Amino acid sequence: MIKLIIGIGNPGPEYAETYHNAGKMFAEWAALKVGGEAEWKSLKLFSCFKADAKPLICRSDVFMNGSGTAVKAAIKKFGLKPKEIAVVQDESDIEFGKYKLSFGSRSAGHKGIESVIAALRTQDFWRIRIGIRKKKGKAMDFVLRKMSRADKAELEKVFEAAFSRI
Repeated sequence: MIKLIIGIGNPGPEYAETYHNAGKMFAEWAALKVGGEAEWKSLKLFSCFKADAKPLICRSDVFMNGSGTAVKAAIKKFGLKPKEIAVVQDESDIEFGKYKLSFGSRSAGHKGIESVIAALRTQDFWRIRIGIRKKKGKAMDFVLRKMSRADKAELEKVFEAAFSRI
């Protein structure tokens, strides 16, 4: 059973609503879904939604490539095991508008997930992989671009579908 959802991405307004922040956007969307107006409490490396949400909903406050420090701190803070968490991430290998829920999989080159695996010393945790691939090309060519209003609306449908499975 998933007891904690933590979205990873990059901090700062310059990264807000970029494809690379789909994981953090998921956490923010989920907090609004379960609690109406989202209130976040900063806990140094990560922030958590201030409600009695089940599961707990958090977002990383560190850069993507250091996500492991935030995820490890959250697990320690709440006394959880890796198998009880779901890390939400963007995934350039999955078509935009789709998602995959997986457990125990390797990073597939995702630097944020590599950091989480290294920090936890295991890959035995849940992942919600939000597809951001719209066309062929290098991921770095589009991951840091701001999303259009239409793309944000499409992602909310993906978030709804993914959230209903956890």
